[in-house]
Amino acid sequence: MRLLAFVFLAALPLAAADFLTYRRSGNLFLIQTGDGVAEIEWVTSSTFRYARRLAPQMGRRFSETAVAVAVAEQDAELRLTTKYLSVSVDKQNMQVRVRDAQGAEVAAFADGALEKELDSRAKRFLFAGAGYGLGKNRQGDCFFYYGPKQKEILEQRISTVDPVTQLEYRDVKLLDPARLPREAVRMRAAGGEPSWDALAAIVSQSLEDSNSAVLMPALNLSVWDASPLPLRRRAIQLGSIFPLVYAQQPLGAARELEGLRTPLHSYLVTYFWEARQRGFPLIRPLAMQFPADPKAAEEHSVFTLGDELLAAPIVSAAKTRSFYLPQGIWTDLATNQKYTGRRVLEMPTPDYLPLFLRNGSILPLDGDPMQLHYTPMLGAEFFLYEPESDEYSQFHAGPAGDYMRLEMESKTARRLEWVIHHVERPKSVERADRWSYDEKAKNLHVFVHAPAGGDVIVNLLF
Repeated sequence: MRLLAFVFLAALPLAAADFLTYRRSGNLFLIQTGDGVAEIEWVTSSTFRYARRLAPQMGRRFSETAVAVAVAEQDAELRLTTKYLSVSVDKQNMQVRVRDAQGAEVAAFADGALEKELDSRAKRFLFAGAGYGLGKNRQGDCFFYYGPKQKEILEQRISTVDPVTQLEYRDVKLLDPARLPREAVRMRAAGGEPSWDALAAIVSQSLEDSNSAVLMPALNLSVWDASPLPLRRRAIQLGSIFPLVYAQQPLGAARELEGLRTPLHSYLVTYFWEARQRGFPLIRPLAMQFPADPKAAEEHSVFTLGDELLAAPIVSAAKTRSFYLPQGIWTDLATNQKYTGRRVLEMPTPDYLPLFLRNGSILPLDGDPMQLHYTPMLGAEFFLYEPESDEYSQFHAGPAGDYMRLEMESKTARRLEWVIHHVERPKSVERADRWSYDEKAKNLHVFVHAPAGGDVIVNLLF
């Protein structure tokens, strides 16, 4: 494992100084040095804050929950050990070393490098790629987040940053720039001019930003409104799935965008709420979503939107689209065709933006009725966030002996249409309002009215 040699510095650059003494206050350890203090605060058993200052900074603590920390002071070092990490501070030069629970060194931090690394990237978060992440806030506090998976690191980070804006349902529509939340990061066309290369660069930049914990990338569609029609259409398609979309003036393409984007409104709202609660970006590089698939790290032109959907944006005028399809079985929502993963998929460039639903997933699409697309035969669930009640509607599907079971607990009264892909005609359907079967597509459509707060179960016998 390659170790990064960084140091945590606060607002004032301080030279390394000898350790004099330390004291503890809850999760906070204050180390007195010859020319100031070092602060180590445990936020969780796998996340800590480190800062060097001339004097202790009074202010809020990052965790009110006690973290179990074993302290061992020796002649050469002070060692602080939690369930997952051990942090040692060298008394002679204040070097910090981090080890995992097995004693293997994860990282070593020496003077000067951390701030320079984060500042050079103009980011406040860096995923180190070796099982940890590094971050810095505006006050100069630096943070170490241990994973070992990237999502676990992001989930650790969310507890150390200011609360993320709670978006309203209308915020997933086309926005005026004045309504963009403070966390929005505006994606810009390379060179300021619309082109195929600029569109491709926006996709790659959004993936890079997701690795830097950017939760709300925003696409400016005004830039593309006067583009040649093929390029303009592809920009609109990308905008239909982008987390935030805005324009400086009314767009001629606004109606086309809305028609493509409206079905995903509730899906996007749900994942914005997850971003707020857990720190996961909506746009997820394949390496983030499929850490056990080494080939996923080599693909930088497609991404997952949440957990269920894989998007392959069309960002060139080429006649074919080639990309790596990760592990799983995937259904092209436009054609209903199934593809097996762990291979490079090459397809004629379609008119639409390819969206693939992963096997064992439920995808809600807004409408009346709301559609719930389910690709069996694995069990699946989806928790749909309901902003009005601040609750979750729950949808479950999966095999249950000789039956397939569909279960709905909706917090809002709504009509539902289950679209169950790639199944044979059922022998019976119990407790549905009505159902139909598409022989050609082999898709089953089951219609149900879900009352608010009620629990509805439909059994399918095949």
